[in-house]
Amino acid sequence: STCFAPCRSQHSLIVESIIMTTLNLTWQFQCLFSAACRSMSTTTTTSKPKAVFLNASRLDYDGKLDWSRMHDICDLHLHPADYVRDKDDMLSLVQDADIVITKEMQVPADYFADFPASVKLLCEAGTGFNNLPVQQARARSVPVCNIPTYSTEAVAHMAITYSTEA
Repeated sequence: STCFAPCRSQHSLIVESIIMTTLNLTWQFQCLFSAACRSMSTTTTTSKPKAVFLNASRLDYDGKLDWSRMHDICDLHLHPADYVRDKDDMLSLVQDADIVITKEMQVPADYFADFPASVKLLCEAGTGFNNLPVQQARARSVPVCNIPTYSTEAVAHMAITYSTEA
């Protein structure tokens, strides 16, 4: 793919927005985990939520995004695919995940119905919710979030660029 500088900047903004969303929600997960750990008799605990980006290649197509801040706040698995279509593959990837992240990828409602109870957040790494099963997630008390302002600056740059070319 060919990409100009604002595009790379836009993708970095998506990662930063995911980080901020995750940071804002992480304390909620920490509280849930602490309560769960207190009620469990085992000594095995996790200090960070487990996140899986089902189609990380869709966002990080050239492998140059810096995911270190995401790794600092969660146990992040970046699945190197542009799209996951097979139900069994998707279910395998989300096993034990607390956070499921997608980028412009459909998560069918019947797939979500079989997601494990460990899933506590669905995140679209972009705008809109049309690819996520919002109603089914609400029925399971699973928050659904997106990154509504990730492209604001890039869109403004493009609008000005196009208007000056006319």
